[in-house]
Amino acid sequence: MYEELMRNFQTKTMVEIISQMKTNKGFIFNKFFTKKDGINGNIVKVPIQKGEGIILHSVSPYADHIIHDKGNVYMVDLTLPRFPLESVILAAELNELEIYSSHAEKLKSLAQLIGKYAGEHKNSFVTTLEYMAAGALFGKVMDGDGKILFEFESERDVVEFKSNQDPITALRAIDSIVSDEFGSDISYTGLASNEFMDKLWARCVELKLDEKKQAAWVEKDNKRCLEVHGTTIYPYSATYKNEKGVSKRFIPEGNAVFIPNEDSIFNVYYGRADHSEALRNAPTEFFSTLEPLAKGKGYSVLSETKQIPVCLRPSAVILASWVNV
Repeated sequence: MYEELMRNFQTKTMVEIISQMKTNKGFIFNKFFTKKDGINGNIVKVPIQKGEGIILHSVSPYADHIIHDKGNVYMVDLTLPRFPLESVILAAELNELEIYSSHAEKLKSLAQLIGKYAGEHKNSFVTTLEYMAAGALFGKVMDGDGKILFEFESERDVVEFKSNQDPITALRAIDSIVSDEFGSDISYTGLASNEFMDKLWARCVELKLDEKKQAAWVEKDNKRCLEVHGTTIYPYSATYKNEKGVSKRFIPEGNAVFIPNEDSIFNVYYGRADHSEALRNAPTEFFSTLEPLAKGKGYSVLSETKQIPVCLRPSAVILASWVNV
């Protein structure tokens, strides 16, 4: 009875549905990880530039076997993590479509039901990818379980925003670092702890930068941001668990990071889903399909993503801190 309706949701259509769905999650993943490459296998060789003052720290014993020193780069063999999800549309739910008299109404209602489950899957995927992207941005390479395989640390001096100076002094120091790193002037975006934001704003008010229109609170990407001398700084307070399982902030209290607006710094590698329907097509960031359950019990909405976000240039991410003088 429902086979005719279900034929409107072949795998190609399901992949389009989940791919095109909008989500308000994934701030870092969507903002900074805009460059993406599909791969045919499950393992990708990732070139990570060493950069000036970058130190590699292995956290997992397994990581030593996947990192190869190639002079100016670390070549890292990364296995794409697999994230599958399944939701069930029971026959009882399909029977409720009979309240609609026309085929068009039934099809619309079924599309909404399928979209509901696909949307839940997409939100779950993007939440996981956001966590991994945040880790990558701060020099941590994580596996599919959120465990840190290894991380990069910079020996470069932290840029100091001093309480007795105009913030332009620190921002010009960042300008110089970015110019040295890329050989040209590139704008950048800040992420900061709430404590850093509060102290920076207090200093701006003290210098009357707000009255001079050189500092202001603005709303961007559904966040209350601080714009100072033309640079946007977003609040960021997310946490991760270290190798001991202790919750730690990505950005410690009173600190900030500044990221050049250059898409070559980050990359997302994605692969083909582990499903027979996916094998017929090129890799996609998100996959979804419908499968009938045994004995006419309903249908399964199967979704999957195989993605890993990576920072290819850890030295481009600039650390900063607030210093009371």
